[in-house]
Amino acid sequence: MSAKEQDCCSQYGMNVLTTGVHFRFVYTAFADAACAPIDFTIAPSLAMPKCLEQGGVKKDDVAMFEVNEAFSVVVLANIKKCDLDPSKVNIHGGAVSLGHPIG
Repeated sequence: MSAKEQDCCSQYGMNVLTTGVHFRFVYTAFADAACAPIDFTIAPSLAMPKCLEQGGVKKDDVAMFEVNEAFSVVVLANIKKCDLDPSKVNIHGGAVSLGHPIG
């Protein structure tokens, strides 16, 4: 792990096991949001702008978005609400296709 990766992990309190694998990404921000239960499908669209702002990046700066969902409609709703390029969302499949739940 590079010194930059170690510093970033330390800054955010992350415990990392060194396996010889180099990171291709680093968490720089996180956010959560809540909405009425009937609107659960759009909760990620409320968190995403907060996260982007906190991380100091624009949507176009992000190479890939992962929307962890229990229902496929969540991804579709958030692609529409956040005006995301579908080719950049869950490019390796999401929780449903990988055998939900992830975590």
